[in-house]
Amino acid sequence: MINNSKESLSTNRIEGLCDGVFGIAMTLLIFKLDVPDGILTSHMNHELIDKLYNMIPQFENYFISFILLGLYWTRHQLQFKHIKQSDRTLLWINIFFLVFVGTVPFTTGLLMKYTGLEITQFLYSLNLLMIGLTLAIHWWYASKNYRLVDKDMPEKEIKSFNRMVFSVPIAFGICCIVALFSPRTSLTLMYVIPLIYVIARLWDKKKKKKV
Repeated sequence: MINNSKESLSTNRIEGLCDGVFGIAMTLLIFKLDVPDGILTSHMNHELIDKLYNMIPQFENYFISFILLGLYWTRHQLQFKHIKQSDRTLLWINIFFLVFVGTVPFTTGLLMKYTGLEITQFLYSLNLLMIGLTLAIHWWYASKNYRLVDKDMPEKEIKSFNRMVFSVPIAFGICCIVALFSPRTSLTLMYVIPLIYVIARLWDKKKKKKV
Protein backbone atom coordinates (compact mmCIF):
# COMPACT_ATOMS: atom_id res chain seq x y z
CA MET A 1 0.00 0.00 0.00
CA ILE A 2 1.02 3.65 -0.30
CA ASN A 3 3.20 5.00 2.46
CA ASN A 4 1.20 7.42 4.61
CA SER A 5 3.94 8.23 7.13
CA LYS A 6 4.97 11.76 8.06
CA GLU A 7 7.96 11.42 5.73
CA SER A 8 5.74 10.88 2.69
CA LEU A 9 6.57 13.51 0.09
CA SER A 10 5.09 14.72 -3.17
CA THR A 11 6.64 13.51 -6.42
CA ASN A 12 6.12 16.80 -8.28
CA ARG A 13 9.45 18.38 -7.37
CA ILE A 14 11.36 15.18 -8.17
CA GLU A 15 9.81 15.04 -11.62
CA GLY A 16 10.48 18.74 -12.17
CA LEU A 17 14.15 18.40 -11.20
CA CYS A 18 14.56 15.32 -13.41
CA ASP A 19 12.99 17.08 -16.38
CA GLY A 20 15.40 19.99 -15.91
CA VAL A 21 18.52 17.82 -15.65
CA PHE A 22 17.53 15.71 -18.65
CA GLY A 23 16.78 18.86 -20.67
CA ILE A 24 20.19 20.37 -19.85
CA ALA A 25 22.08 17.11 -20.49
CA MET A 26 20.37 16.58 -23.84
CA THR A 27 21.03 20.19 -24.85
CA LEU A 28 24.71 20.00 -23.89
CA LEU A 29 25.18 17.07 -26.27
CA ILE A 30 24.87 19.32 -29.32
CA PHE A 31 27.70 21.54 -28.03
CA LYS A 32 30.02 18.54 -28.34
CA LEU A 33 29.72 18.88 -32.12
CA ASP A 34 32.15 21.46 -33.50
CA VAL A 35 31.32 23.35 -36.70
CA PRO A 36 34.11 22.60 -39.23
CA ASP A 37 36.62 25.40 -39.72
CA GLY A 38 39.93 25.97 -41.52
CA ILE A 39 38.29 25.65 -44.95
CA LEU A 40 39.97 27.40 -47.90
CA THR A 41 37.65 29.60 -49.95
CA SER A 42 38.83 28.18 -53.28
CA HIS A 43 37.96 24.62 -52.30
CA MET A 44 35.12 25.31 -49.88
CA ASN A 45 32.51 22.81 -51.09
CA HIS A 46 34.91 19.91 -51.43
CA GLU A 47 36.65 20.48 -48.08
CA LEU A 48 33.38 21.02 -46.20
CA ILE A 49 31.96 17.79 -47.55
CA ASP A 50 35.12 15.94 -46.50
CA LYS A 51 35.05 17.43 -43.00
CA LEU A 52 31.35 16.64 -42.55
CA TYR A 53 31.97 13.10 -43.76
CA ASN A 54 34.74 12.71 -41.19
CA MET A 55 32.29 13.89 -38.52
CA ILE A 56 29.88 10.99 -39.11
CA PRO A 57 31.13 9.08 -36.02
CA GLN A 58 30.54 12.20 -33.91
CA PHE A 59 27.00 12.59 -35.28
CA GLU A 60 26.40 8.92 -34.53
CA ASN A 61 27.56 9.35 -30.93
CA TYR A 62 25.33 12.40 -30.55
CA PHE A 63 22.35 10.55 -31.98
CA ILE A 64 22.65 7.41 -29.83
CA SER A 65 23.26 9.46 -26.67
CA PHE A 66 20.22 11.64 -27.32
CA ILE A 67 17.99 8.64 -28.05
CA LEU A 68 19.16 6.70 -24.98
CA LEU A 69 18.67 9.71 -22.72
CA GLY A 70 15.21 10.13 -24.21
CA LEU A 71 14.54 6.47 -23.50
CA TYR A 72 15.59 6.79 -19.88
CA TRP A 73 13.53 9.96 -19.46
CA THR A 74 10.48 8.21 -20.89
CA ARG A 75 10.97 5.23 -18.59
CA HIS A 76 11.37 7.52 -15.59
CA GLN A 77 8.10 9.21 -16.48
CA LEU A 78 6.34 5.85 -16.84
CA GLN A 79 7.52 4.78 -13.40
CA PHE A 80 6.14 7.94 -11.84
CA LYS A 81 2.81 7.19 -13.47
CA HIS A 82 2.49 4.47 -10.81
CA ILE A 83 4.59 6.00 -8.00
CA LYS A 84 2.14 8.11 -6.02
CA GLN A 85 4.35 9.34 -3.19
CA SER A 86 8.01 9.67 -2.33
CA ASP A 87 10.24 9.51 0.74
CA ARG A 88 13.81 10.52 1.55
CA THR A 89 15.29 7.26 0.30
CA LEU A 90 13.62 7.62 -3.09
CA LEU A 91 14.78 11.24 -3.23
CA TRP A 92 18.40 10.16 -2.86
CA ILE A 93 18.03 7.33 -5.36
CA ASN A 94 16.84 9.98 -7.81
CA ILE A 95 19.80 12.22 -6.94
CA PHE A 96 22.28 9.46 -7.80
CA PHE A 97 20.26 8.66 -10.93
CA LEU A 98 20.67 12.29 -12.02
CA VAL A 99 24.40 12.26 -11.18
CA PHE A 100 24.90 9.67 -13.90
CA VAL A 101 22.50 11.39 -16.31
CA GLY A 102 24.51 14.59 -15.91
CA THR A 103 27.78 12.89 -16.87
CA VAL A 104 26.50 11.67 -20.26
CA PRO A 105 27.64 14.83 -22.13
CA PHE A 106 31.16 14.28 -20.70
CA THR A 107 31.42 10.59 -21.64
CA THR A 108 29.86 11.34 -25.03
CA GLY A 109 32.47 14.07 -25.54
CA LEU A 110 35.23 11.58 -24.73
CA LEU A 111 33.76 9.17 -27.22
CA MET A 112 33.61 11.85 -29.92
CA LYS A 113 37.19 12.99 -29.35
CA TYR A 114 38.74 9.55 -28.96
CA THR A 115 36.52 7.42 -31.19
CA GLY A 116 37.42 3.74 -31.38
CA LEU A 117 39.38 3.52 -28.14
CA GLU A 118 38.45 0.72 -25.75
CA ILE A 119 38.63 2.91 -22.62
CA THR A 120 36.34 5.64 -23.96
CA GLN A 121 33.72 3.15 -25.14
CA PHE A 122 33.95 1.32 -21.81
CA LEU A 123 33.46 4.52 -19.77
CA TYR A 124 30.53 5.53 -21.97
CA SER A 125 28.91 2.10 -21.60
CA LEU A 126 29.55 2.14 -17.85
CA ASN A 127 27.89 5.55 -17.58
CA LEU A 128 24.76 4.23 -19.30
CA LEU A 129 24.87 1.08 -17.20
CA MET A 130 24.83 3.12 -13.97
CA ILE A 131 21.86 5.17 -15.19
CA GLY A 132 19.95 1.97 -15.92
CA LEU A 133 20.95 0.37 -12.63
CA THR A 134 19.88 3.33 -10.48
CA LEU A 135 16.60 3.54 -12.40
CA ALA A 136 16.03 -0.17 -11.74
CA ILE A 137 16.77 0.28 -8.04
CA HIS A 138 14.45 3.28 -8.09
CA TRP A 139 11.54 1.13 -9.29
CA TRP A 140 12.40 -1.85 -7.09
CA TYR A 141 12.45 0.32 -3.96
CA ALA A 142 9.20 2.13 -4.78
CA SER A 143 7.27 -1.01 -5.78
CA LYS A 144 8.50 -3.46 -3.12
CA ASN A 145 5.51 -4.42 -0.96
CA TYR A 146 3.62 -1.53 -2.63
CA ARG A 147 5.79 0.90 -0.64
CA LEU A 148 5.12 3.97 -2.79
CA VAL A 149 3.11 2.75 -5.78
CA ASP A 150 -0.60 2.61 -6.35
CA LYS A 151 -1.98 -0.31 -4.30
CA ASP A 152 -4.39 -1.11 -7.14
CA MET A 153 -1.53 -1.84 -9.54
CA PRO A 154 -1.63 -5.56 -10.48
CA GLU A 155 1.28 -7.62 -9.18
CA LYS A 156 1.86 -9.02 -12.66
CA GLU A 157 2.41 -5.50 -13.98
CA ILE A 158 4.92 -4.78 -11.21
CA LYS A 159 6.86 -7.92 -12.12
CA SER A 160 6.73 -6.92 -15.78
CA PHE A 161 8.23 -3.53 -14.88
CA ASN A 162 10.94 -5.30 -12.85
CA ARG A 163 11.92 -7.50 -15.79
CA MET A 164 12.09 -4.51 -18.08
CA VAL A 165 14.09 -2.15 -15.88
CA PHE A 166 16.65 -4.78 -14.90
CA SER A 167 17.11 -6.08 -18.44
CA VAL A 168 18.56 -2.75 -19.60
CA PRO A 169 21.52 -2.52 -17.15
CA ILE A 170 22.26 -6.16 -17.97
CA ALA A 171 22.38 -5.22 -21.66
CA PHE A 172 24.72 -2.29 -20.94
CA GLY A 173 26.84 -4.58 -18.79
CA ILE A 174 27.34 -6.73 -21.88
CA CYS A 175 28.26 -3.58 -23.83
CA CYS A 176 30.90 -2.76 -21.18
CA ILE A 177 32.53 -6.17 -21.57
CA VAL A 178 32.39 -6.08 -25.37
CA ALA A 179 33.88 -2.55 -25.37
CA LEU A 180 37.14 -3.95 -23.99
CA PHE A 181 37.54 -6.07 -27.11
CA SER A 182 35.59 -4.30 -29.86
CA PRO A 183 34.42 -0.69 -29.31
CA ARG A 184 32.57 -0.66 -32.63
CA THR A 185 30.57 -3.77 -31.77
CA SER A 186 29.75 -2.37 -28.34
CA LEU A 187 28.37 0.85 -29.84
CA THR A 188 26.37 -1.10 -32.43
CA LEU A 189 24.79 -3.23 -29.71
CA MET A 190 23.37 -0.06 -28.16
CA TYR A 191 21.04 0.32 -31.13
CA VAL A 192 19.38 -2.92 -30.05
CA ILE A 193 18.60 -1.71 -26.52
CA PRO A 194 15.77 0.70 -27.48
CA LEU A 195 14.18 -2.23 -29.31
CA ILE A 196 13.94 -4.06 -25.98
CA TYR A 197 11.48 -1.43 -24.78
CA VAL A 198 9.54 -1.43 -28.05
CA ILE A 199 9.21 -5.22 -28.23
CA ALA A 200 8.30 -5.51 -24.55
CA ARG A 201 5.70 -2.75 -24.91
CA LEU A 202 4.10 -4.45 -27.90
CA TRP A 203 4.18 -7.80 -26.09
CA ASP A 204 2.42 -6.33 -23.03
CA LYS A 205 -0.26 -4.76 -25.21
CA LYS A 206 -0.81 -8.06 -26.97
CA LYS A 207 -1.17 -9.91 -23.65
CA LYS A 208 -3.64 -7.31 -22.31
CA LYS A 209 -5.83 -7.72 -25.40
CA LYS A 210 -6.03 -11.46 -24.79
CA VAL A 211 -7.15 -10.99 -21.19
